[in-house]
Amino acid sequence: MAMASLIKALGRNLEDTRDSERGRRHFRRRTSNAGERVGGFVPPVPTPTPGTRPRVLRAIFLPYVNTTTQVNLYTPHLKSSSDQVLYHMGKGATPTNAQYTTLLNAPALHRGIEFFQLADISANAATIKAKGLDFISYDMEGGANGTPAAEMADPVGSMQSAKNICTANGLLLQGAAARATSDASAINFSQYCDLFHYQIQGYQEVPSTSPPPNYYQETTDMVTKVRTHNATSPITVQVSTGRAAEAGLTMVDTFIKRWNEVQPLDVAGISTWFSNDATSLGFLNDFVVWFDTNWH
Repeated sequence: MAMASLIKALGRNLEDTRDSERGRRHFRRRTSNAGERVGGFVPPVPTPTPGTRPRVLRAIFLPYVNTTTQVNLYTPHLKSSSDQVLYHMGKGATPTNAQYTTLLNAPALHRGIEFFQLADISANAATIKAKGLDFISYDMEGGANGTPAAEMADPVGSMQSAKNICTANGLLLQGAAARATSDASAINFSQYCDLFHYQIQGYQEVPSTSPPPNYYQETTDMVTKVRTHNATSPITVQVSTGRAAEAGLTMVDTFIKRWNEVQPLDVAGISTWFSNDATSLGFLNDFVVWFDTNWH
């Protein structure tokens, strides 16, 4: 029996040695030489993770998607201690009483309305405050149905104007400009944002091991820009069911991988843009359930 025990112990030691060697080979394949970043950008080991749970689920409600469907999808997985809920409004649209009620009934720390233009922010701010919501999101992005050209031409001045309207009405302002606008101007306009949302979904299919630009690297850069003049605004990022998945991954696994890459950064939470179809809503539902299970 003693000999059998000795043989078994030696076998375990040999297997441990093999596992260790496999781990070293894996590490060498990822880093090649000490300090080398394969693909240009490798995220840090997420230990310790900045911030604490619960993290922020930024739940977008869309006017053209069935309200009951959205309520049933989101509400069981929202937390009043952390999350944000908002209705994204089309240009020139006014929130309805039913939309306000939907947001007020949702468990959340912050409730708001998202607009494309300053005219809509100004026209609705007082009502938003009176209804009991606490923030406005400024989705600054151009196009015929988006932000007017004059506002796009001066992103910093436009964000400051939005902040002035919100402050005058006792509301918080979330900056949620299109990625290109945030990339170019957020270092300056983020100082006016009580909440900051980065529409980085255009890079969601690009892993951190790929050459920059990629989702991780762009988010890292944006955190640095925001923190240059704003030390406290919670930062959220975005994925989208309308964008590509990473090669070889499902859409939801892509969302999970991107979040796991950026969550060690100074990033508070995540949001999913979606479409009004069963496939898109299925992706949204699966990711919301996963996020609630793992990050609330």
